[in-house]
Amino acid sequence: MPHNFYVFDRLSDVSRAARIAAHPALAPGMDAHVLAFAKTIELPDGSAPLWLHEHLADAECLVVLIGASTVNDRWVREAIAVARSYEMPIIGVTIDRVADEDGEQGATPRDPFVTLGLSPRALSQIEVYVPPFVLSAFARSHIAYSLPDWVALAVRENARRVGSRGGRIASIARNRRIDLEAQAS
Repeated sequence: MPHNFYVFDRLSDVSRAARIAAHPALAPGMDAHVLAFAKTIELPDGSAPLWLHEHLADAECLVVLIGASTVNDRWVREAIAVARSYEMPIIGVTIDRVADEDGEQGATPRDPFVTLGLSPRALSQIEVYVPPFVLSAFARSHIAYSLPDWVALAVRENARRVGSRGGRIASIARNRRIDLEAQAS
């Protein structure tokens, strides 16, 4: 069954991700995915690619929960690279306005996609959503109620983009085959 895969800074944003995952508007499985990714902090650094490939293989979309330190998390960067290799849709959601376990909101985050050195075309395919609310409860609810729509849009756009590229490739191959047949006769 397809699901979304969530990544975030495992040191400073675990409680924010867990608070979003616990919102009743979201599918019940999100908290398990958030917890599984949070526990990767206990794994050795060299295990990131294999673990991510195993867990991203059947995911529908990569959702990057962007906090103040997300840009520095190597596992987040690895997850983005793996998702791109699978041609999986990726979205970013800033979570700095969601309070952590101490009731504190985070600092304004930097966009982790820009720091990866992605091409302008690749960056244009990744949407980053910023909740328009300052209060934590409103920001969390906005994310929880909007996330399914954001993911659905990313999946639809990705299918359209990949499908049109496949159509172009098939068209080019068909034209080459016709040219070869014409030259042979």
